[in-house]
Amino acid sequence: MTRTASDRTLAAGKRQETKPRQTERTICSHGHRWAPRPPLGAILISIGKLTDAQLNLALSKQRRLPSRKPIGELLVEMGVIQDEALNHALSIQQAAYTQDRSSLTPR
Repeated sequence: MTRTASDRTLAAGKRQETKPRQTERTICSHGHRWAPRPPLGAILISIGKLTDAQLNLALSKQRRLPSRKPIGELLVEMGVIQDEALNHALSIQQAAYTQDRSSLTPR
């Protein structure tokens, strides 16, 4: 039987840490399940205010900053989007998050 690198890591007593994928539901500290907010960049792309290349550039710039500035704020500072587009995307994000949470509320 061939062992993979992850098998060898586990066998050596090291734990592998995995982050939940964005599509997975998470359980909050109160025990309620909720879905994470849709990514702001994806919303801006879907409404035609941002390209993949612009998003990738902003994300790489965000990673290099000493303090992580919110991606929307960074996109406005870079002149890629305007405040109105950011506010519109944030309202879509909040509406999607609120709608998804309401369907998961215990009855």
